[in-house]
This record gives sequence, C-alpha cells and structure tokens, in this order.
Amino acid sequence: MTGVAAVPDQFIVGIDIGASKLCSAVALRDRDGGVRYVGHGSTSSGGLRAGEIADPEALGGALKRAVEEARYLIGVSVEDIVATVSGARVETLERMGGVELNAGRPIEARDIRRAIEDARGRDAGGWSTIHRVVRAFAIDGEPVDDPSGRVGR
Repeated sequence: MTGVAAVPDQFIVGIDIGASKLCSAVALRDRDGGVRYVGHGSTSSGGLRAGEIADPEALGGALKRAVEEARYLIGVSVEDIVATVSGARVETLERMGGVELNAGRPIEARDIRRAIEDARGRDAGGWSTIHRVVRAFAIDGEPVDDPSGRVGR
C-alpha cells in the first residue's frame, strides 16, 4: 500500500457471516473523513446450520481465518471488526456475575476476573456464545467505571 501509513485505528474491517462463507472487507479512513476501499476476501464458514450456530469451534476458526486475511491485506494487526450475521438467529443476552469479599478489603484484578467468570458460567439457556462484552461494574449495587482498589461494605 504505497503512501499509506499502516496505523491500525485508521482501518475499518467488516466481516459478514453467512451460511456458507464469511466475507471480509477492509477500508481506510482518510484525513477528510472519507473511506477508501482497500480489499476483500472470503473463506468458507462452517459452523452454521439452518441459520443457527451448530459448531461454535468451526465458526470461531472461520472468523479467525477471516480476521487473518484482513490483517494480511492491511499489514497490521486487526484491533476491531464490525461483524454481521446473515440469516442467523442471533440474540443478545445479558448475564450478571459477582463475588463476595471480606469487608474492608480492596478489590483486586483477580476479584474482577472471578466476577467475569461467574457471569460467563451462568446458564445461557442452550444458546451458543460467539462474543462476550463486559458492560459495567457495580459495588454494593452502585455503578462504578473501574472497581480496582475500591472497597465495598
């Protein structure tokens, strides 16, 4: 890519997850706010059957191949992607997790990891998980941006 500084946050990577293939497209944001097409690729998807995720590992492998293909096109690591799922039955589920701590003890990174793992372990009602996002934290029911070092009741 002649004349283009390879900075990851300048690139937009989109992946469309279809029943038979995953298509990736890469674009570059220019200084004027426009977008310039860089390239595209595709790989067989696997993992989807009748619009539902039948094999999460196969779908995960296909996603990894699509991201690697995008990375190859732009020559830098892919930090963020925008993904769409065609024809699949996809829903967002919210799960909460928590840990009990002794009063007066500051919250540590391991406590945060335990709370996240607790949320991951909650029953998803037979659904397959393709992505998880930590949305918020709370201490004693009060929202906080970062619980590290804080003390609850």
